[in-house]
Amino acid sequence: MTEATHRRKSAIQRYMTSKVAGGVSLSLICAVWGSTFVLNKDALRFVGVFFFLALRFLLATVLLFGYASLVRWNQLKLAIKEPLVYLAGIALFLGYCLQSLGLRVIEPATSGFITGLSVAIVPIAAVVLGARVKPLHIVAALIGVAGLYLLSYPLSSANLGGEFVTLMCAVAFALQIVLTEKLPRELDPISVVAVEVAIVTVFSVIVSFTPLETAPLGRSLVGFDQGEVLLAIFIGGAIATALALVTQTHFQRYMPSTEVAIVYNLEPLFALLFSVLIDHLNPSYFALVGGVLVLASMTTSALA
Repeated sequence: MTEATHRRKSAIQRYMTSKVAGGVSLSLICAVWGSTFVLNKDALRFVGVFFFLALRFLLATVLLFGYASLVRWNQLKLAIKEPLVYLAGIALFLGYCLQSLGLRVIEPATSGFITGLSVAIVPIAAVVLGARVKPLHIVAALIGVAGLYLLSYPLSSANLGGEFVTLMCAVAFALQIVLTEKLPRELDPISVVAVEVAIVTVFSVIVSFTPLETAPLGRSLVGFDQGEVLLAIFIGGAIATALALVTQTHFQRYMPSTEVAIVYNLEPLFALLFSVLIDHLNPSYFALVGGVLVLASMTTSALA
């Protein structure tokens, strides 16, 4: 290896472990996640919620399990044996299930902001599971409630149910975060995620054959080949789940968790941006102020 090649390799390694690279990469992930709110809502016009989730997470499972089986087989076996991984996987399923059901009746931007409240709900979930909470976390939760009220104003019985369901999705995501933090440190994050998305896939397939499914199987099979559905499955499964979580796992080793949480505040902003650009959403002043309060809630929680 020449000296010039060695210097280039060292420069690349330094960049890949820097906060700048982490911030840029995680911001791009947030942009992808923000776009999925609009993409998923469009896809759910053609297929059932659980049919869609099953296909999205099946793709992610194949990619992540394939990677973990080839590169991290021993770590994958350890993750499969850990009971907490299964509880976290169930919480993850409930999160995506409730989020998708809510998207059927509320705007993607609103869904993005409400889902983002999981950052403020995490401390509450931690207390329920026996952990201590800081006073600033309580302040963050109260700010978030005020933001939710403004996002929902004026209250509409047609949308209130969707907003409540989406709030429950944020609770489920918060529970998944807390459960994941309680996992043994020696477990490999990518292997853990592989098992979790596999659990989401299995539950989605099972529920898709029950009365809880939002569309008949025949309609979903007919609508499956729509461009909106295929695009949402590919971006949601391959990029927003598999690739995003691998990238997230890599850079979170080099960034403090508070900085990562602050970067993740960009996700609901991207959800609003894509709603304006793609769905031509014209948000009210109440919604804008409510969104700012939700962001303030998430940032306050991250800095506590």
